[in-house]
Amino acid sequence: MAIPSKIDVVISWVDGSDPAHAEKRSVTMSKMGLPFDPRSTRYSDMGEIYYCIASILKYAPFIDRIYLITDEQKPRFLDLFTREGICSEGKIQVVDHSVIFNGFEDCLPTFNPRPIETMMWRIPGIAEHFIFFNDDFFLNSEVSRDDLINSEGMLVLHGRIRKTWPLRLKHRFRSLEYRLLKKGNLPPSHNIAQAKSAAIAGLDYYLQVEHTPHILRTSTFDNFFRKHRALIKEQVCKPFRSISQFHPVSLANSLEIKEGNAEIKPPEPCIYMKPTTPEKDARSIDHILREKYKYGCIQSMDQFSQERIRTVRNIMNQKFEGYLPTGIDLPDSQ
Repeated sequence: MAIPSKIDVVISWVDGSDPAHAEKRSVTMSKMGLPFDPRSTRYSDMGEIYYCIASILKYAPFIDRIYLITDEQKPRFLDLFTREGICSEGKIQVVDHSVIFNGFEDCLPTFNPRPIETMMWRIPGIAEHFIFFNDDFFLNSEVSRDDLINSEGMLVLHGRIRKTWPLRLKHRFRSLEYRLLKKGNLPPSHNIAQAKSAAIAGLDYYLQVEHTPHILRTSTFDNFFRKHRALIKEQVCKPFRSISQFHPVSLANSLEIKEGNAEIKPPEPCIYMKPTTPEKDARSIDHILREKYKYGCIQSMDQFSQERIRTVRNIMNQKFEGYLPTGIDLPDSQ
């Protein structure tokens, strides 16, 4: 396999506090008979996207384009990266849902990461190889091409191989439990979605991946979905997550493994700051400042205390000085 000349980044982003977006979500949930929570942390935005972009510019300068997938939105301070000369004109591009859902417009609006991740390879002009980020990810130390693609052109995937049958069995038992006890719809499961993805690819095992960036190939998605249009339609026409959906990254990983296009390595350690573990912050901050691990994630920062948010902001501003625009003004609470 050829070594790629270009690697892009794709980041999914949403600002749930935007009144237009909140109204769109409320109307959709009302039609489906679902309760609406305007402050759902799943759609919160505390400016994590700026740290994500700054980390890519600092630690992965070989990246060609950074694409932000949005729903008729744009991060308020995004243009400052170009205006302040931190990156070149056109390096950061905003791509609307309507673009990647071309031909599937009847499946919009969506508030579900599964359809968005299923369609992200359809960005016009995207490179053959791209890295997918959630907006709360950040690079914590230098990442090279060799960390992503080996000398033979194979994707370097990190995770643990797991058999699918225990999850399939668990799914059956839970489905039966929910039906017998009339508990409603079975909630979505990350691991079950990964196992389902492997089964679709024809494997009886899957690569259990962590909450980190993922290297992917555009042609892998393209070739598969050209042959399975009905499957893509079923996947993307669900505005909210469903237990019936597969995990797009896991599907791509399974297809690469099946074709012998992947080198599998153990999971990469990740700095993981979340609302329920403030006692671990001192260690996480030390790892951030010493660049101990390659990847980090700040999950649901809107649920942090104001003091904790200020601490995180100070550390991240210090870490990415020179790669964050000076004009960014972020709140200490949502």
